[in-house]
Amino acid sequence: MVVYDSKSLTGSVISVNDTKFLYGFTPLDGDYSVGLEGRLGAGDATIGQTGLIPSDSFSVVFLFRDEYVSRLDVSFKGNILPYSVIWSEPGFDICSADIARFAGQTGELRFTENSACNVLDDIYFSADAVPEPGTVGLFAMGALAMAGRFWCRTTRSVMN
Repeated sequence: MVVYDSKSLTGSVISVNDTKFLYGFTPLDGDYSVGLEGRLGAGDATIGQTGLIPSDSFSVVFLFRDEYVSRLDVSFKGNILPYSVIWSEPGFDICSADIARFAGQTGELRFTENSACNVLDDIYFSADAVPEPGTVGLFAMGALAMAGRFWCRTTRSVMN
């Protein structure tokens, strides 16, 4: 079922929402965002579109707000695309999934919510590669280690 500025109390629903939504909803960007409410036992909420992925695409990027603990699946031609948060803004995350192996192919890109509620907006393909979570994590840990080492040296200098 697809609704406008509404929620479902019992089943799965796709909702196109704007600022007139009863529950104080704010679109993630622009005037509208789509809400996906999947319910265990009542089915998934899925949006999708079939088209050509540009040949220079490395990633699919989207704005995402997880209203509850979500089980959002992103897939192309039935292949699950793991995604990661590449940036956080107040009220939503910017997520990215690697799509490079499908560049130049035609198929269906799908977003499926299985058991909770979330909001999507600004879905687009990008020529930027998805940063590896391991690389980002290693960089952050290295920066923290360097800062800790600097702090320890500074503390020792002050104490002596």
